Amino acid sequence: MSAGLHLPPEHEKALSYLTYILGGLSCVALVFTLVALLAFKEIRRSPSNKIHVCLTTTMLLAMVLFFGGAKKHNGTDKTICKVVAIMLHYLWLTVFMWTVVESYNLYLLFIRILSARSSTFIFKFVIPVFAIPGVIVGLTAGFSYDSYADENYCLLRHSIGDEVLDRVIYYSFYLPIGVSIVVNGSIFIAVVIKVFKKEKSTDCDSALIPLL
Repeated sequence: MSAGLHLPPEHEKALSYLTYILGGLSCVALVFTLVALLAFKEIRRSPSNKIHVCLTTTMLLAMVLFFGGAKKHNGTDKTICKVVAIMLHYLWLTVFMWTVVESYNLYLLFIRILSARSSTFIFKFVIPVFAIPGVIVGLTAGFSYDSYADENYCLLRHSIGDEVLDRVIYYSFYLPIGVSIVVNGSIFIAVVIKVFKKEKSTDCDSALIPLL
């Protein structure tokens, strides 16, 4: 989430309405998803479901904080605004880390065919999922504290023409998200290829059965 791009007032107002409407619907959908994931005892204990719960919860927290604190008002304390910006930066990086865990889980299910996993499976990922974003945010806040928040928004700043700010948001936000997208995309392609090969193999076996 970044700040620093300024739009004409009428465009900003329309974008604000659209953001709140669609974002509100997203929050409602996330709540229903979380309730559904936790409601059924049979699936609640599975490693895959636990990953879904963690991803959904983190995304819901990020969305709620974004709608509740991203917009800077006249009475907003500067320090609180920066804290909100740092927390949003951390939460969204954590969301994308959980998507990588989701992809790795698919890899285990479809590529390595490991359907039986221990109950502590998810705990192997908890430390890196929360630690890696923490390191990135900590370094960003330590070396470029002013990159958080501007006069309008409590977000990681993006300023056209400011080379330092552009470099900070690139390495601390765009690059990690880009890496996660590449990893997720690579695993998705590998899973799709595996599924198609399996279906082709099954069709060939079915065609040979009448000849036996």
